Amino acid sequence: GEGGHGTGAGGSVETPVAARTRGVRNPQRLTAPVGTDFEACAHPPDLAFRAETVHRVHGATGYRGAVTVLSIVSRKGGVGKTTTAIYLARALAQTGPTLLVDADPDHSALSWSEGAPNLGPDVIALPVADLARRVESHRAHYDHIVIDTPPGAAHAPQIDGAIMAADVAVIPCPPQLGDIDRLAETVAMVERVGAVRHVPYVVLLTRVRSGTRAALDAGPALTDAGHPVLAAQIPMRERIGLSFGAEPVAVPEYDAALTEILALEATPA
Repeated sequence: GEGGHGTGAGGSVETPVAARTRGVRNPQRLTAPVGTDFEACAHPPDLAFRAETVHRVHGATGYRGAVTVLSIVSRKGGVGKTTTAIYLARALAQTGPTLLVDADPDHSALSWSEGAPNLGPDVIALPVADLARRVESHRAHYDHIVIDTPPGAAHAPQIDGAIMAADVAVIPCPPQLGDIDRLAETVAMVERVGAVRHVPYVVLLTRVRSGTRAALDAGPALTDAGHPVLAAQIPMRERIGLSFGAEPVAVPEYDAALTEILALEATPA
């Protein structure tokens, strides 16, 4: 059961988190062939259109120059996507003009910004299917763009578009088993977009309770499964949750995470 430890292939003791991650593999290790048939995709015309847009603007390699575009994505709700988008956009705004794109029809990031006039980035709502194309039109005006996305299968076009527009996809994931189980759904979306354009991704552990078994196991288990996991972890703190709709509080772990992300983005694939 979930409360006990299983036994791995070599007879070694396997933690519950490690057992869950055996079925959640890195798409760089299990990639779809470039000639993948997209008829099985939820929105093949939209995906093809977004791929064509990126190809036309940036060339076949998808190289995106100096502008940093980070997309915060997860098919699961409640993992800290909007909080992550707000904190990363705020930190980036201290280094140059930054745009925070709210692609969630619920407008969580936009609502937050209304209560935080000194947030830093410009904030716009774009909960649209042709998200990648519209983001391209803003690139000339900003050094950084951060995209907050909605959860759920119903919003697959927005999530696809955010991934297609990104230099790096950031996947927030709490270390609990239920959240790790759902990680595979988001990884599959990155993999599907990766069949037409390579987009690196990183897993950011969020809502981490320091010292718990889940917190200790999740990072190593996901790394063993082939996922790039940031060393920085966002702690479970009430003051972070209570900052919604107000000026963000200081969270140095987000600054550390951003440093890791930008180092990845600066390294050519």
